[in-house]
Amino acid sequence: HRHPDAAQHVAGEQMLAPSGLIWVDRLTGQPALPLEMLEDGADAIIPLHPAFIADPDMIRRLVNSGDVHRTVFAIAGPAHQFFETCPAPLAALADAIDAQAPGSMVRFIDPRQIASAPLQGIDGLLLPGGSQMSAVKGQIELALMARAEARPTLGLCLGMQSMSTAVARELPEWENTDMEEVAPDADRHSFVRIETGEYRLGWRVTRPVAESRLARILGDELQIACNHRFRLTPSLHEGLASRGIRVSALGGTFEQGIADAIEAEEGFYMGMQGHPELSSRIGRPHPLISAFVAETKYNAINRKAL
Repeated sequence: HRHPDAAQHVAGEQMLAPSGLIWVDRLTGQPALPLEMLEDGADAIIPLHPAFIADPDMIRRLVNSGDVHRTVFAIAGPAHQFFETCPAPLAALADAIDAQAPGSMVRFIDPRQIASAPLQGIDGLLLPGGSQMSAVKGQIELALMARAEARPTLGLCLGMQSMSTAVARELPEWENTDMEEVAPDADRHSFVRIETGEYRLGWRVTRPVAESRLARILGDELQIACNHRFRLTPSLHEGLASRGIRVSALGGTFEQGIADAIEAEEGFYMGMQGHPELSSRIGRPHPLISAFVAETKYNAINRKAL
């Protein structure tokens, strides 16, 4: 009675629905349906209503009761980093969420100030790129935790380097390895300067390894924006493979064979040396980021069912 226009959305079932359900039509391209008509595992969008304002715990109770599932993504970095300095990773994640998992939540984890159990309640982890080396230590720690907990993880540029370094530290005699850019005096370096001194900047062609998961995901999307001077140490290609992580794309000349991407044999632990987030668009998310979001949502729903 207080908000008579709150139920003026015309649904296909000859009924009026809460007007907030227009977002179901817009985001999914499918008509909104009453909850009782939804198939098991389908998304349910609950529009904001005065009852929720009066009782803020109502949404939490719906989620806990199993009536609604909201996938929770974490992106490594403080919120202001993405709102004020470098918005592309967050925008690209949002593009993929709109396409694959509408209604998901995004949380921010500052890798410089990691609290205890930082991944509690997190379904998937995105490790972005950047030039602030102070974030590397925390990114590596987050990658280690996500790998141990089998949470889908995607790394972009510096994020891929952190993920690779985390796995390299599982190898004998590489326990204290670090990136040359971060710790030039370390005994072993997981990432070293490209031997030609090249600065890979601009759009470059990447060569997915045949039959890799990345090859299936990318399809014809074989150009990637690059911005890096360092590469995965060539001797680690086989070392990572011994830990279940393969190099899934190569860049540079055929002789160089620069690792452009990595992926796990099991689970979703993927990284790309370039910046796929820069080619994401509203309504056309980058296929790698879209695959990460879809896999995270699928895993989260199955984990909750168990």
